[in-house]
Amino acid sequence: MALTLGGAIIYKKKKKNRQKNGLRKRLLELALIVSRLIGTVNYETSCKNGGGCKMNYIQEAENLLLHYNDLYKSLGNIEKQINQLVDLSRPKELSAITLNMTGVNVGKIDDTFNMLYKLQNLRECREKTIVEFDKINEVLEDISSEKGCDLHGKVLKMWYVDKLPKDDIAEMIGYSTKRSVYDIRDKAIRKFAVVMFGIKALETL
Repeated sequence: MALTLGGAIIYKKKKKNRQKNGLRKRLLELALIVSRLIGTVNYETSCKNGGGCKMNYIQEAENLLLHYNDLYKSLGNIEKQINQLVDLSRPKELSAITLNMTGVNVGKIDDTFNMLYKLQNLRECREKTIVEFDKINEVLEDISSEKGCDLHGKVLKMWYVDKLPKDDIAEMIGYSTKRSVYDIRDKAIRKFAVVMFGIKALETL
């Protein structure tokens, strides 16, 4: 009986440990994803430690350019949200919060802190978006300043931002075939990735 009971206890402990390890692994994976999104961890190193994945810098560069217009539009939307919260935080709005049975405005403090928290996050998001947007524009200009690269930024904008047909791009830059456009795009997106992300991008090319 004692041996059976001991075996059951050991089995339960092992099962519990497996569950903890599984949960720990899932939390680690989630933490890596979140950290990647907010830029607080080296994605490539973390993935190597956790399973061998590698950041695709070309794809990252393409995503930035594909969402160029979205970033620009987001600034206007963020500004509207900030203005709305500023309006709501005015005393005349806060005074309208419902009182509880005692007549004390218990919701006022919580609502004020929530508004301040949202305002802070929105302002931080706006600043980061402006910095990212300006950096993209700067890189697009930089990669076109070198000899033989004068069409790089223009082609990337027409390809990813304006999403023009390849035949139209070829005509606009004075080339007769789409193949030439693809060749310029390939060189330009690699150069953009290196200037945007640095040595890590160069090492993967």
